Amino acid sequence: MPDTALSRFWRGVREPWELLGRMRHHRPLWERYWRTVLVQAALTLVVGLAVFWVGKQGAEAWNDAFGPDEVPQSSAPAAAGSGSTAPERPTPSPAAEGTATPARPTSSPAAEDTATPLPGAREPAGGSPRSPGPPPPERCSAGP
Repeated sequence: MPDTALSRFWRGVREPWELLGRMRHHRPLWERYWRTVLVQAALTLVVGLAVFWVGKQGAEAWNDAFGPDEVPQSSAPAAAGSGSTAPERPTPSPAAEGTATPARPTSSPAAEDTATPLPGAREPAGGSPRSPGPPPPERCSAGP
């Protein structure tokens, strides 16, 4: 009778349980089997706890270095649903209306964006702020 894949599969499922049943009648083998099972379970538990501890320490170190991943709700912009990404300009106070104001701002909005830190951002440990880096690439506009 030829062995089909299905009969080999079921033999592979059934055979370990038959061997385990036979082994129960041979005391030294049964003790050795359970000793091996318990040692493997203990090692798995110890390694799992070590991985958990290392992951927890890594998460705490990440938060210490870069801050938490979640942005606090209190620092969310007031008009979050407005769809505008431009920063809000402060309105001049009535007392300052009599003074002369320049016709245009002295710095560009891009320079103001890099000068003010983001909410929740931390200064580098060395105390000196990092340079803003190169300007973003300009987009090419394909005209007609």
